[in-house]
Amino acid sequence: MAEAWRRVQESVSSMVDFIRAVEDSELALGKLNVLMIGKSGNGKSSFLNTVDTAIIGRYSFRAMEAQNDGYSQTIQLKMEELDQERIKKTSIRLMDTVGWVSGVYNIDLFSSILCGKVPKDYYFGNLVNFSVVPENRVHCLVYVVSVDALINMDRDELETFAKFGQLARRMEINVFGILTKVDFVMPDDEWTSDTIYRSRQIKQMMEMLGDSLGCPLKYIFPVSNYADSTILHEERNRLAMHAFSTFIHAAVSYVKR
Repeated sequence: MAEAWRRVQESVSSMVDFIRAVEDSELALGKLNVLMIGKSGNGKSSFLNTVDTAIIGRYSFRAMEAQNDGYSQTIQLKMEELDQERIKKTSIRLMDTVGWVSGVYNIDLFSSILCGKVPKDYYFGNLVNFSVVPENRVHCLVYVVSVDALINMDRDELETFAKFGQLARRMEINVFGILTKVDFVMPDDEWTSDTIYRSRQIKQMMEMLGDSLGCPLKYIFPVSNYADSTILHEERNRLAMHAFSTFIHAAVSYVKR
């Protein structure tokens, strides 16, 4: 069997400890924001639930999840605070957006979100002028796409998301990609976090996503969310926390610049 080309930290608990250490630190404004974008049904809300599941140690229902019908369960700009049961100095928030639709979620709205102009619970489609709220600024951007959607993705859509990434980089915000539903390629009874990183097919899809977004391969992460079960799955948690802890490292670096 081919050797794994990327290593994943063995202990989920050590990655959770890192997240909690960030929460216990005093960062500017007390907020750390990771913005997720992508089409409906690709796993944005599911990733939020997977990460929260790994942190709290039981299945999390923090975010409503969409079916694969193109209808987005998220119609507002959600700023979901993770690990809500703890008192903390810095709140880590995953900003969940409406599933991307051309003409509704455009570059101007995206720019406003990055700058912190769009408030929590904003209904997408409303045309309102907002002022900047510093604690709502985005510190890290994550594009989420599923294995099946990437294969069938319209080139114009990928180019639009690439433009979003270019705008974020001009603002010195790191851009990452998540490839979800990797269990489509490797069934649950066959995969571990190590075998995922031995799969040539998954690596090629990650390279395809990175090329489309203008991201190096090290900025792309495969993930398997809790799609059909609420039973805790250690390997699923490892993949999600490996990605998420990297995003938080990047967000902390942005805040400290």
